[in-house]
Amino acid sequence: MVSRATTIMLILFAATLISAGIGLYTYSNYSKPLAHIYPQPPLSKILNKISYMQYQIYSPIFGNSYVKLFNNATYQNGTAILYNATTNSAVEKIVYKYNETELTFLGVVIGNVTIPINTTNYYTFYTSSYYFTNPYTGTSYLEPFPGIGPLYAIYYIGQIYKVDWQAVSLGQAQPANSYATINMGFIDVPVFNKKYPGFEISISPASIAVVPTNYPVTFTATVVYIDGVSIASQMTIGVSSANYLSFTLTSLNSNISS
Repeated sequence: MVSRATTIMLILFAATLISAGIGLYTYSNYSKPLAHIYPQPPLSKILNKISYMQYQIYSPIFGNSYVKLFNNATYQNGTAILYNATTNSAVEKIVYKYNETELTFLGVVIGNVTIPINTTNYYTFYTSSYYFTNPYTGTSYLEPFPGIGPLYAIYYIGQIYKVDWQAVSLGQAQPANSYATINMGFIDVPVFNKKYPGFEISISPASIAVVPTNYPVTFTATVVYIDGVSIASQMTIGVSSANYLSFTLTSLNSNISS
């Protein structure tokens, strides 16, 4: 016959297992977007998952705009268009091609002519932003650009500051060779009238000495996992409190359901 004390111990042990199971299940849900960021997937594995994306951009300097991106995973190419939100007119149109690991072509379309963009400026597509310095006044601006920022800016800016994503995924501090200060927490993220488990993250330079002069930005985002895609539903890339771009995801068509 089982004693009363033994019965109580078994009940407590079962309750502990149930509690731990719930905890692990909750953590796995919230960490799922992070699991698809580390290890970093190749560009094709990210882009091939989507056929369409739309997001809004707000800039205190340039006002409101939005981007529509159309991606063809079969031919690994696509088109992205930046619109003025007030007039709904196209401001800039770009076309791109990619292979398994990187962009192979990026060009801006003007009328019937496509002008190639130098590879040193491919970051504009990866981050949906362009850091421009006026040669006459020396004033710098962070301008919106039609690209894949909600999908890829976290990787590009992470590379700039040598973010150790394995350390982030394990909840550890950044190693000494990283240039980044990371803050992260798990949250419920409202997207498309639903709430998804995700995380909020900020990436900032560990010191002024490591800030790149050609793209001196900080980064914050809320990242969720939707239909096989880890994506920033909200994102801010900034140079200062008056010079930044704020992004909001408004539509996403995925090629994969999971």
